[in-house]
Amino acid sequence: MWDSANVMRQTMGAADYMDYALGIIFYKHLSDKVLESAAMTLVDAGEVEERDVETEAQRQAVYQKYYSDESFRDDLLDSMDMDYTIKPEATFTALMDEIRGQKFQLEHLNQAFTDLEQSNSDLLGHLFDDVDLHSTKLGSTPQKRNELIAGVMTALSSLNLDSHSGDILGDAYEYMISNFASDMGQKAGEFYTPQSVSALLTHIVTSGSEDKKGFSAYDPAMGSGSLLLNVKRYIKDADSIEYYGQEIKTSTYNLARMNMIIHGVAATNQHLHNADTLDKDWPADEITDFDAVMMNPPYSQKWSADKGFLNDPRFSDFGVLAPKSKADYAFLLHGLYHLKSTGTMGIVLPHGVLFRGAAEGKIRRKLLEKGMIYAVIGLPAGIQMSLVAVGSMVIMSKVNSYGEAYTAGYNVGYKVDQMAFLPVQSLSNALTAFVGQNMGASRLDRARRGVRVGVASAVGWSLLTAAILIPWGPSLIAAFSETPAVIAAGTAYLRGIMPFYVLFAVFFTLNNAMRGAGESVFPMVNTVLSLILLRVPAVYLIANRFGPEYMYYGFGVGWAVGFAATVIYYLSGRWKRRGSLANRDQTPPPEL
Repeated sequence: MWDSANVMRQTMGAADYMDYALGIIFYKHLSDKVLESAAMTLVDAGEVEERDVETEAQRQAVYQKYYSDESFRDDLLDSMDMDYTIKPEATFTALMDEIRGQKFQLEHLNQAFTDLEQSNSDLLGHLFDDVDLHSTKLGSTPQKRNELIAGVMTALSSLNLDSHSGDILGDAYEYMISNFASDMGQKAGEFYTPQSVSALLTHIVTSGSEDKKGFSAYDPAMGSGSLLLNVKRYIKDADSIEYYGQEIKTSTYNLARMNMIIHGVAATNQHLHNADTLDKDWPADEITDFDAVMMNPPYSQKWSADKGFLNDPRFSDFGVLAPKSKADYAFLLHGLYHLKSTGTMGIVLPHGVLFRGAAEGKIRRKLLEKGMIYAVIGLPAGIQMSLVAVGSMVIMSKVNSYGEAYTAGYNVGYKVDQMAFLPVQSLSNALTAFVGQNMGASRLDRARRGVRVGVASAVGWSLLTAAILIPWGPSLIAAFSETPAVIAAGTAYLRGIMPFYVLFAVFFTLNNAMRGAGESVFPMVNTVLSLILLRVPAVYLIANRFGPEYMYYGFGVGWAVGFAATVIYYLSGRWKRRGSLANRDQTPPPEL
């Protein structure tokens, strides 16, 4: 793919390149499937031997031979039982032969796209509309356009899609973004949900239904379809899954259709729709409720919020509409309306939906009163801890370079450190929930008191811990190992971090408190900055300059910066505006 990007990157932006590359990749996949199916069909029929269809060129020759035989053609196509047809002269392999023989014309590929769409217009109609082979973006003359596409096809010709697992087109798209899509602007990330998020969401909504036949899944903001396709990983009878999805952007809708087909989803099992999910409810005339609803809608998207929607059964039970400026709850209620009473829904939303007041507050209250919210998972906290773990692994590699005894001492010191920090960690986690509850109840005063008590407790415990571990650290390490080198290394760890322990305790506690208020971005950015971008280089620099016994002062560097940034941000009060107290016009609910 990198080679194909190099062919096109000087003539067009990554967004345009993506349309062409994914379209050609998709066509190659279908073409390869045709040759493979024809070969296996002929082998099973006893017409050819397996050794006769081992290579791509052999499969092309055999397909050409038997397709050209009019007395055999219909039986061959019926036995292949495919949802589409590609003529032998239009396969990707045949077109590549033309390119190598310098006989390729762009119109041949364009006609191949058209013929493929017409072979099953219901499934493939207008699928290649975004692949404009006559566009001047490809070159100012027909010859230049011809040469460019031939170069792209040549670069992609060795791509083996059949051996690729996961969301193929989604992975390809993500690869393009990460490597050469800096100019994609608003398109970047518009229709692809990272696999880690998809896996979490689909695992939740399919839990307990793994053995169900005919499982139905619905994504009303499906993008590339990655969320829907992940359902296959958790339902045992994957061939019986019914996929329903809607997408407003035609080009993205076409990508989802490609993704479904490339993953082997039968035409009868995919029900995809190109329309505005909120403005016009779908589905309405067929199945209307599903075993699972999942979506990653655009955050805080504007929508009409027309008063007529108060009579729409999707929203009427709640008496208010999501505000025009933030359609988050409109998407949520739409999905909820299409969920079976026995089903499960998962949705990715910004943290603000937990705390904003006015109409959103009323909707949230009714959802809680109806018992419709089972769990809320804060992804940024989980993501940041994963990143911190990566930083810790890098530090561990430095520790390992000093030998087994030093590594053992580090591990013992780390275990002691973790046990000592457990009370602060537990207190901070409880503080997150406490602040969130009180912010939701419009009780800023009580939230502040809780933060003060939490920080004071964390400071007190960290000072007590440091007072114990600095002088008595060697004795504790000796309880795990009597080896002098191990004791020395473990002691170096504890004495290196303990003078800064109070800074980390305050940093950790305040970050969790602000997360409870709905402020998740700053804690994540601050944690990555202090615990990875500063701590890791500081550890390496100090170790190289002063020796391994001083390397842990690098922890203090990161913690000090994180502490300062956290305190400044907290005192600025900006975190308060993330919660429902930003809506000063609403009457606070009665204190519980």
